[in-house]
Amino acid sequence: CNPNNYIAFCDQDDIWEEEKLMINWQEIKKYDSLKQPVLVYSDSKLIDSSNKMLYKSFMNVMGFDRYQHNQKTVLFGSLMLGCTMMINPNMRNFFLEMPLNNNYNHDAWMSLVGFYFGKSILIKQELVQYRKHNFNVTISELKKENRINKLFNNLLKIFSNNDYLTNEISIANDFINKYRLKLDNNQIVFLNQFLKLKEKHFIYKKLYF
Repeated sequence: CNPNNYIAFCDQDDIWEEEKLMINWQEIKKYDSLKQPVLVYSDSKLIDSSNKMLYKSFMNVMGFDRYQHNQKTVLFGSLMLGCTMMINPNMRNFFLEMPLNNNYNHDAWMSLVGFYFGKSILIKQELVQYRKHNFNVTISELKKENRINKLFNNLLKIFSNNDYLTNEISIANDFINKYRLKLDNNQIVFLNQFLKLKEKHFIYKKLYF
């Protein structure tokens, strides 16, 4: 891809709204003068294999609309779907530096880059129809839970082995090792505090979150 290109990621089984690219483009161009990595992303609708809408807002189903995202919250996982993103040429360079020795989602890596070195801009419109089906890599089991069910599922995890935050801790570790000289002191403190969760019990991790 040409180094000067702006890049939008497209998954083959999703549907873009007609105005998606134009709205992404208009928003990302506002930050061109900053000379830093920028990505814009939007909310999305969830549809099934027959194009029937399951949920109007992905952000709402995931609970991402309940708090303001920042350099701390982004450590707990990608807050955005790659298929809604557009990135600028500067962000492209960071994307190419993503470690290939681990099975990372590209959107998780770029989320960290955006919040720690540049701009991550949320467009609150639902600009993509994101398809949920049995073969999804990331959300095949996704469903909106009520508080009682969520509490019950968390209680089950207390008494079982679980991998909560395993991937997130792994990517944070690679991120700090890759960019230690570019991070400021506060950012290094955030990352090191998060990395200490590796050996902690599930309850401690959830309370920290």
